[in-house]
Parts: sequence; C-alpha cells; structure tokens
Amino acid sequence: FSKVKSNGNKSCQKVHNDFWMLNLQPLLTNGDPIWSKIGKRGTPPSLRSGASMVVHKSRALLFGGVADVENDKKNIESVFFADLFAYEMTKNQW
Repeated sequence: FSKVKSNGNKSCQKVHNDFWMLNLQPLLTNGDPIWSKIGKRGTPPSLRSGASMVVHKSRALLFGGVADVENDKKNIESVFFADLFAYEMTKNQW
C-alpha cells in the first residue's frame, strides 16, 4: 500500500500485490543475496498491508493484516484480518 500523488496535490492509494523472497544462502560463500519474485500459485491471501510473517523450516506463515478502502467522501474504512496462510517455499505455492 502506498499513497501516490497525481493531478497536483491530489493523492490516491495504490495497493501492491507482488510478493518477493530474499535468498540469503549465497552469503555463506561470499556471494550476494538474491531477490526472487514469487508467483501466485495456489490460493494467496487477499490484498492487505500490515500482516506479520515468520519462516519456519520451508514454510512462511502470514497472519492478519488490514485492508483500507477509501470511499467517495475520502474517508478510509479498514477491514482487519485474523486469518493464517502458509506458503510452501519448496513448492512455491500458497
């Protein structure tokens, strides 16, 4: 989620739906870390920000977050999530 300025002073919200993984393994052999963009195989979480994520073995667990929606009156309504998703890193799949 980010705010983007357009038309002078007016700003609008932009929701990003990309997912990246940083492989630190090359550091063990004096290499550089490698960023990889992850596809959306399986059933990924809905768009959100502020989620928590932890990695355990070959699984990344994502919990919660919030989705903000700006209505016509420029008020922001928030939907808070209390759900849990697992990403299998060996299979590249949610």
